[in-house]
Amino acid sequence: MSVIDPVFFDKKFNVSRYMLRYVVGAATDDLRDQQLQKVRKFRAMADNQIDGVIDQSFVNFNTSLARFTTISNQLQGSKTKNLRELLLQKYEAKKVIDIIDDIECIEAAPGKIDALLTQRKFLEAVDEFASALDLVFSEQLVAFHATTGLRNDLMECKQTIEDRLVQELQRAIYLKGAFANIASRTNQYSLTAIENELNSDAYLDQEFDKLMLIISKADAEDQHRKGRSNSAAVAPLPTNNGLRTAVCAVKNWLEECAVIVRDIREQTLNHQQLLTKNITCADLVAIFHEYEGYQRAKQGSPIPYHHSKVQPTGSTSSGSGPNRLSTEEMIAARELEFECELYDPDFWMQGPNGLLMDNARIGMLGYANSACDLIAVYLQRVAGGTEGSNNTPAAPATSPALTMALQAASWQCSALADECLLFLRREVRLHCCYYLTQLVSLRFDLEEGQPTMAQDSVLTLNLDLSSIENALQPYLASDKMTLVFNGVDSLLSRLLIGNLAQMTDCTFTRGGVQQMLLNIGALRQGLTGTLYSYPRDGMSLSSSTSMPSSCSLASRLEDAKRYYQLLNLSEMQLEMFLLANRGAYAHEAFRALWHVNAPHRPLTKGSVNKLDSLLR
Repeated sequence: MSVIDPVFFDKKFNVSRYMLRYVVGAATDDLRDQQLQKVRKFRAMADNQIDGVIDQSFVNFNTSLARFTTISNQLQGSKTKNLRELLLQKYEAKKVIDIIDDIECIEAAPGKIDALLTQRKFLEAVDEFASALDLVFSEQLVAFHATTGLRNDLMECKQTIEDRLVQELQRAIYLKGAFANIASRTNQYSLTAIENELNSDAYLDQEFDKLMLIISKADAEDQHRKGRSNSAAVAPLPTNNGLRTAVCAVKNWLEECAVIVRDIREQTLNHQQLLTKNITCADLVAIFHEYEGYQRAKQGSPIPYHHSKVQPTGSTSSGSGPNRLSTEEMIAARELEFECELYDPDFWMQGPNGLLMDNARIGMLGYANSACDLIAVYLQRVAGGTEGSNNTPAAPATSPALTMALQAASWQCSALADECLLFLRREVRLHCCYYLTQLVSLRFDLEEGQPTMAQDSVLTLNLDLSSIENALQPYLASDKMTLVFNGVDSLLSRLLIGNLAQMTDCTFTRGGVQQMLLNIGALRQGLTGTLYSYPRDGMSLSSSTSMPSSCSLASRLEDAKRYYQLLNLSEMQLEMFLLANRGAYAHEAFRALWHVNAPHRPLTKGSVNKLDSLLR
């Protein structure tokens, strides 16, 4: 603008006057042309300046408009995102509130049921119990082990309802005598009656005191007869109806208990498998006689083979570390021999038929075990002359025939208790095999991040093991519970690792690996919640190395977790791991890793052959 004549910037400048004065009024044509050239030049310069200002303003306007649009979009996106997050939080909060409401309903159910029973509203009480039971086993709460206490409270309510209904029926109909007879028989198997009888030996003391008195009189008469006849021959003891009746009563009780146990076991797969392999319960129990955990579980009860002429293999071994380890290895090998066919999913084509799913029957076996062991201990004490009021220095010695009869009955009770305990141990392992082999038929081609919880078979197994523990806990001591569940962690790890060899047609994506890791984590959490209150000292069964049992649960399932994480390795990483950890897993388990279809880790036939050659 500085090259333009300052005249044009004057406030009094007038275009018309300027044109008339300098262009029209020019003296010559040359001067007029010069003035026109000057005007055109200044006009062009002004147009250029104006165009530049307009262009710059337009660019600035467009830039401002773009920035405004960007800011507007960001504000709109933030608004939408916040609304979406708030909506998701609303749904999650609603689910949490629903779960809390369900838990509060379950917690309030026992009080409501008691109030309804007090008001004699039995149908409403049953409806309240049914609704609470549906809630505690719903999809939202079935996976939480923390609801075990609520389930136990509901089971107590169920028993309370049944007892109250029986009382009301007894009061309503005129069969009081018959009901009293039934109650006296069924009360033999109630927990209260068991505790009362086992906590007080008054009745047994009285019966055996009578036996001791009878034997004392018989011995006195025999001595008197010998002294009177002066004969060297010993006259046989007279048969006494009271003695025969008492001994028969003990044997009849044992026979009735054996019949109950046999009725529970006969229709189970557990029993049928032993029959198929031509193995008796005594053969199965014999391999546990030298196991330290079994001896702790007996709690002083006589061990049958200690009183027989033929002892099981390995019974003469000392209690040193190597011998104890060989005993545990022998147990692990024998159980693996029994269970090898159970690892095949085709074995379970018929479903859970043959598994003992009735917790009442499981509890009955636990009761039979504890009752038989306690009675065996008591009979052993009586046979040794440490019980009864006749054990004075002046009292005659116990009859050898009576002592042998009492010891024989004690050994029979102990043997029946062992059969019940080992049957429960095998039943737990059968349940584990059934539920975990179902994983073979499931899909593991999920997208990464899609799995959010363990699969149904794993959750059902956790619930099943927890229910078995709840059924046995009132009857079995801690050491017996430890023997029943000991080695389950090793079995689960072996099943999980062995399943991959059965899944050659399955596709394992990274999401599938995540799903399997969730399954393993759920199993570990479930076992920890079920078994944390029981002693875990000493060595765990099914272990080939010395390892404290307190850490075996985590370490063995950690082996299965690490095994499935190998599916995420590349070919080179897998090869390096194999060279450095050849003995970490069995060769068949290693081969299953590269024979399964993993799209994220493509392997050529040459790569598979190379990995196979590294195992030779």
